[in-house]
Amino acid sequence: MEGIPMKKTSSLLAVATLCLFFAAGCGKAPPGAEGGAVPVARLTPEEEAKAAADAFIASFRAGRLDEILLSLPTSYQADVSRIVKAYAAKIDATLFARAKELLLALADVLDAQADNIAGLLSAPGEGLWNIAGGMDVRPEVSAGDIRSTARWLGNAVKKLDYGGIAGGNILPLLEMVPVDVVESVLSQTGFKAVSCGIPPDDGMPRAEGIVKLAFSHAVGGEDGVESDEVEFVKVEGRWVPLELDRAWGDAIETVLEGIEALTVDEGTVERMNRVLPVIQRTLVSLKDAQSAQELQAQAVGAAMTIGMMLQ
Repeated sequence: MEGIPMKKTSSLLAVATLCLFFAAGCGKAPPGAEGGAVPVARLTPEEEAKAAADAFIASFRAGRLDEILLSLPTSYQADVSRIVKAYAAKIDATLFARAKELLLALADVLDAQADNIAGLLSAPGEGLWNIAGGMDVRPEVSAGDIRSTARWLGNAVKKLDYGGIAGGNILPLLEMVPVDVVESVLSQTGFKAVSCGIPPDDGMPRAEGIVKLAFSHAVGGEDGVESDEVEFVKVEGRWVPLELDRAWGDAIETVLEGIEALTVDEGTVERMNRVLPVIQRTLVSLKDAQSAQELQAQAVGAAMTIGMMLQ
């Protein structure tokens, strides 16, 4: 299968990043006081945009990427669905089913062998993490962490449905992303303590319908706070960054063109249909390993066999 050219991938990443950090849904007006309807002051455009951005930030920090997608303009959601459908059309249904079974088997191995895997990861000497040059890299992973990952993986994979993906439904995939992954993304990109405010009026004229918000964040582990001002525009009743709206259409078409250019080699599909069942049987065997040493020996032997099959 040929990859999407780097230029096209960069366009997708740029739009995705803008979407992740600045996309927003509609703000809600405060409820009326108890005892009867009370007139509610109409929000200014700036206040609407801020309420939407605040809701986005809360959803993102809660790991609710599904809420973020649903907060986008309807046409944007339809474009995302088009991309999902286009990718699904390139996926072999049989391979999808076998890959799903393999991931479920992997989850079972991780759960059953959590103690042995944790022991191998922390073992002295060569272990699993001694790399060229003698550098010994050992992540601090406990058996409990491994079991939690296994259960998340199993639950997530069970939600995967080829028919749903082929129909353009990406929501189950977004619901799979755990909160700690979202927090890790925020941390690695330098966006910490994100907050949104309405900057003071600078007196500079802006086009009708355009408002400006200020996003404040701490950068990396450094002290101090930086603030970026972003122009927003209302699209189909939803506030989105002006730059995102201007780039959205072209970026979507670029991604769709890249997907259309993908080719699936029939020989590769046939080879994978032979290899995946072997990998699954290997995982079933690994689940019953009686010791860390037996687990490692079986895994190394299986890797060599599968490697030769893939050549």
